[in-house]
Amino acid sequence: MNKKLKKMLGFDRPKISAFVLMIVVATHFAFPRYVVATESMVPTIPKGSYVVTIHEDLLRSEPKKGDIVVFAPVKGVSPYPWMHRVIGLENEVFNPFTRKGRVDIDDAYTVTQKTDIETIPEGYIYQSGDSDRSYYGLVIKELIRGKVLFHFELPWK
Repeated sequence: MNKKLKKMLGFDRPKISAFVLMIVVATHFAFPRYVVATESMVPTIPKGSYVVTIHEDLLRSEPKKGDIVVFAPVKGVSPYPWMHRVIGLENEVFNPFTRKGRVDIDDAYTVTQKTDIETIPEGYIYQSGDSDRSYYGLVIKELIRGKVLFHFELPWK
């Protein structure tokens, strides 16, 4: 490799090169990125958007209601990770809702503390996409892979 190329790539300063490489690798694992393949989170996150998440091991607390989280693929359901909004947390009692539009964004779902409709079991959350055509229901918390930090639409979409 010629000297100009080594200098341009930073190989003439190995400590700086190692530091930059360490930052790139750490960022790759700490903040996984995804491209949204479906319309389950429309209108909040349009199909084709780029999403940056924080890995679940780095979360300081459990996901809260309203958070958008990424779930690991489930055999027979989806070969790819998917993201939905947390609607209810474990041990909460809630009324399962009927889909008639963007009910979860508009807070039209009902989550209360003392009814005898249905209780979310220990270790599970109730999740749903924002689209009126998305799946919703109970998911084991072990499938959570991260929390969405931000998203943006790709310019070439």
